Amino acid sequence: MKTMTKQLDRRSFLKMSALAGGGVMIGLYTQPELLAQQRGPAPATPVNPSTYITVHPDNTFTIIAKNPETGQGIRNALPMIIADEFDVDWKQVKIQQGDLDPKWGRDAGAPGLAQIEGGSTAIPQNYTPMRNVGAAARNMMVAAAAKQWNVPATDLTTGSGVVTHAASKRTATYASLASTAMTMPAMAIADIKLKDQKDFKIMGTRVPGVDNMAIVTGKPAYSIDVNPPGMLYAVFEKCPVFGGTVMSANVDDVKKLPGI
Repeated sequence: MKTMTKQLDRRSFLKMSALAGGGVMIGLYTQPELLAQQRGPAPATPVNPSTYITVHPDNTFTIIAKNPETGQGIRNALPMIIADEFDVDWKQVKIQQGDLDPKWGRDAGAPGLAQIEGGSTAIPQNYTPMRNVGAAARNMMVAAAAKQWNVPATDLTTGSGVVTHAASKRTATYASLASTAMTMPAMAIADIKLKDQKDFKIMGTRVPGVDNMAIVTGKPAYSIDVNPPGMLYAVFEKCPVFGGTVMSANVDDVKKLPGI
């Protein structure tokens, strides 16, 4: 019988150690390559930025934060990526928490993209799809202005939610272009032009957490604040042995309980 060993690097060791100890890194143990093999390559789905971005008449923008926020800052981070590629100022942005819905992956051109919390995978998994959403929206605004002014899109620039044609000194807010932009076909990922990273204005900067003020003034409701009539409490007991399995359980008794 052959035995195979694999040299663990430091990162792999930390993943294994966290898994054995029940740590927060458990979500990292499954390698991205293995996940890709299970799901197969994602199809080339067009990007529909309107699922993530709402343009308001005052040229402010509501951006969806699709992943759950539990203190890791993701409610800021994902909208920041979109806003930067969309080329709007952060002060123009309002954030809305997204409900559980497959469209948050599908309409970013990444079907199956999970709305998970934990495992430190939200940014690596969503960085490019969220950039695609913002860039597709920006490209659509530019295309709308080019159509309206009958000029090449390459002659136009954007910034702070405004499209500018320097040669004629014309400008148009995203809000004024939104109705025309909505008539543009959804963009294929291959056609989306992303910013050069040196042109980032929001990513890489210090941005206060959108929920900071609400948190320090005690406004959010947490699970500990919920106490409906008949509230019951349970404790999850984890197997103390790595790789252990259940030997016995009173499943039949549990099934007899009301509501099971």
